[in-house]
Order: sequence, then structure tokens, then C-alpha cells
Amino acid sequence: MDSELLRRAIGYAIERKRVEVERLNLLAREREARAAAEGALRTRDQVLSTVSHDLRTPIAAIGLYARALQASRHQADVVDVHAQRISKAARDGLEMIQELLDVARLGMGQEIDLELRRLDLSALVREAVIEQQQNAPEHLMRSAGDAAIWGIWDRARVKRVVANLLSNATKYSPAGSQVWISVSREAAAKEPLAVLSVRDEGLGIPEADVPRIFDWYHRAGNVGNRKGTGIGLSGSLRIVQLHGGSIEVETREGAGSTFTVRLPIRE
Repeated sequence: MDSELLRRAIGYAIERKRVEVERLNLLAREREARAAAEGALRTRDQVLSTVSHDLRTPIAAIGLYARALQASRHQADVVDVHAQRISKAARDGLEMIQELLDVARLGMGQEIDLELRRLDLSALVREAVIEQQQNAPEHLMRSAGDAAIWGIWDRARVKRVVANLLSNATKYSPAGSQVWISVSREAAAKEPLAVLSVRDEGLGIPEADVPRIFDWYHRAGNVGNRKGTGIGLSGSLRIVQLHGGSIEVETREGAGSTFTVRLPIRE
């Protein structure tokens, strides 16, 4: 075989090998894309299942208390209690729907219009703590820092952040454990900050999951069969960032977690 034929044969073999490698790479990328799509569909179905279950709770409560209201319409004090419970269940349902709408808008790259007004963050946190203590009576909530901290924030969305952190603290902690909540002011170079800290004695977050803990739909690998959507922390981070703030987490698997929120105080 002369040198020209040898050169062509080698070139042909190299080209065939290149094409084969490219084909295998394409197949591998296709498999990865298919697996990612299937994973996204499973996540979507899990989120829809959990949200549907969660929405049934306030809706069922409205029906229950409405029937009780009808049965006790001649007892003014009982009527008032049931009316308050109906109102709370309706607010809870609307808040869940608003959270889903926010997730949808953020997922599509749209902005959320904050409804800013002056409020006392300490009072808002106390309100959220009382509600979560009622939802999780098997845990002990310990609060510190009752001094008023006034600033301009979106009340409903900041309360959602607080509620998400408190809910996670109890959901992923054993019954009988404690949750510490503190609110304080912190001096900073540009402007003062309101600092909210929530510390629990729960599962903690595995080291491998920490970098993704604020990703949409991501849940830590040690949560077991505890229900969740994977949108609470993600949505909370976006809300805090829209206020110009930040969230940090300190955690160790098996030793609990501390989430710290910093919000600029603007009056």
C-alpha cells in the first residue's frame, strides 16, 4: 500500500471514530435530557399532589365551620368563633394560591410587584410564631427580641418567609424539641438591617444538599417521607432578595439548622 492510500485509510478510520464518538455523546446527552425531563415531571406531580392535599385543609375547614355556624346560629358567641375560623381558613387558602402564583411568575422570569408599607417586623414575627405554635403544639417556640423594628416591607410576603422558616423548623424536628426565634437590629455600612434568626434541633441538612437548598423543587436527601413541595425556601429567598436582603443557613446533618434573614430597614 502506497503512502497516499495509507494516509486516506488512516483518515477514514479517524473520521469514523470521530463520528462514532459524536454519536455516543449525542445519545448520552439525549438520555440525560430524557432523565431530567422525567425527573421534572415527577417533581411536578409530587408538587401538585402535595399542594392539592394542603389546599384541601382550609377548604374542608371552611365547610366544617360553615355547617357548625348554621347549627349554632342562635348562639352569638359560638357564631363569632366559627366565623373567625372560617375567615382564617379562607386567608390560609388564599395565601397558598398567592404563593403558587408567585412561583409561577418567578419561574417564567416575571417580576413580582411588592405591596410595600410600613410595619413592625417584631409584631409580625410574634403573630407568625403564635400561629405556628398552634399548628405544632408538640414543639416549644422560644422568642427573643420584642422591641419594635419598623421598616417598609411587603407584609404578606415577609410573613410567608417567616412562616416557611418556622414550618420547616418544626416539620424537620422531633416532637418535644425547641425552636428559637430572634429579631434584632444590626448596623451595616449602607443602611441598618433587621435580622431574623430561626434555629431548630432537627435533622440538619446533608453537606451535599446545602449548595442546592434554595433551588426550586429541591429537597434534602434526608427528609424521608415528610411532605413538602420544595418551593418554600426558594420562594423565600426570592422574596427577601426583592427587598434587597439575604438569607444564610448554618447547618450540620443531625445537629439542626439556623436560617438567618437580613432585610434593609427603610422608613
